[in-house]
Amino acid sequence: MWCLVVERVMFLNTHSSLQRQQVLSHWKQLSNNKDWSAEQIKHYWLSKYSQQLRKNMLLIKTCVTVAPLLGLLGTVTGMIEVFDVMAHSGLGNARAMSNGIAQATIPTMAGMVISLSGFMVITFIQQKITSDYRQLTDHLTH
Repeated sequence: MWCLVVERVMFLNTHSSLQRQQVLSHWKQLSNNKDWSAEQIKHYWLSKYSQQLRKNMLLIKTCVTVAPLLGLLGTVTGMIEVFDVMAHSGLGNARAMSNGIAQATIPTMAGMVISLSGFMVITFIQQKITSDYRQLTDHLTH
């Protein structure tokens, strides 16, 4: 997930503006940008640009959504270990039970940290995508 996030941030900070400039220069080269065919070309370029901006966003969002569920899987695994210790040694072995409880809580915390930080980064990326797309559409209409 973080590799995809870094790739998106790098793309948005470097290649996005280069692609926007290329589209704008092609738009200015059109002899008549008021007719129907020019409008269709503009919609095509906007669609391609939008695809590039949103690339891998669904996969990143899926990772953010799945992270807490994987943490819960770790919780269940840790609790199974606690119950196994209780079955073999009863309630008297607190040290062995605490290992299972730690094993149960750490994955949950890790899943939540990944999910919350990923959610904040996704919000930033989506705002940047909206801003970049709006900049291009504004320049193409004026």
